[in-house]
Amino acid sequence: MSTEEDLKLRFGSGSLAGVRAIEVTASSCGSTGEHVLAASAADSSNSAAQQCLSYERYLRLSAAASVLLLSRPEIKNGGGAPTVLKLGTADGALARFLPGWKLHVLSDAKDASCSSGDPGDKNRQSPDTLPDQSFDVVVALGVLEGVNSAGRERLLQEMARLTRFLCVVDMPSRALVKAWPQILELTLDGEMQRSQSIGLPDSTSIGRLFRKAGFSHKSYLHTELEAWLPYAALSGLNPVAGRMLGTYLMDQVCEPEASVPALKTRAVYEVGALGASDSQRAVETPGENTAAANYAFEIIAAHRP
Repeated sequence: MSTEEDLKLRFGSGSLAGVRAIEVTASSCGSTGEHVLAASAADSSNSAAQQCLSYERYLRLSAAASVLLLSRPEIKNGGGAPTVLKLGTADGALARFLPGWKLHVLSDAKDASCSSGDPGDKNRQSPDTLPDQSFDVVVALGVLEGVNSAGRERLLQEMARLTRFLCVVDMPSRALVKAWPQILELTLDGEMQRSQSIGLPDSTSIGRLFRKAGFSHKSYLHTELEAWLPYAALSGLNPVAGRMLGTYLMDQVCEPEASVPALKTRAVYEVGALGASDSQRAVETPGENTAAANYAFEIIAAHRP
């Protein structure tokens, strides 16, 4: 199970020290809604696997994009393109889900081999120069299970400092955390072992930290657990077979006519909400008999009052 390993939390005073900022933007091409990165990858094949996006990352990025699109009315920036700071790997894959948004990525990777482009030194900046509330939105996806509890608290403090409106984080759901030891025993996956050894995040403690910073928050679930567990087990037992299956699944969700495949967002389920209208496509609400135990991942969207 992937974590954003290249985010190293070497904190300085009031900043994420030791990392670099890279700007990535999305621009439209044509009237059909496909979008490509302004700094395009050298290989523009329609295979999503060749675009450095695994199936797990697709699931987590696409669900987070659904939450961001749902929260768009709360981002009061005069109608301009929302600015997003993404902490973690130095690629612009999230931009493929958010046409018209302006994405910045912050990572300390010295050589981002899966980057969507190399904008050059002129677009890099020291995080020490980032003032409070520099971005409309700050997101950390696939990051929390890669750092310990002290690192998570410091990370969330920085996210709260840097955002004007919204912070978004994701993590394994409680149901997936419960199944974690069994998957680990079956697959002996090194990343899963590391995450378990430092302690997996939980939404209760993360929500408490955001409330401490003065934010309100909502939780969303996505990806059915009964479908995710067999894929996770296969990928752990046979990485080659897992990649082949992931490539097939990714090819099913990419728009085939786009030079860089446009990707669709996925439905997310707001925790505790009932009675969503049929027209509400970004968020689908489970019925009364649907348990949170049915989903593999949880997203928290924290809103500045």
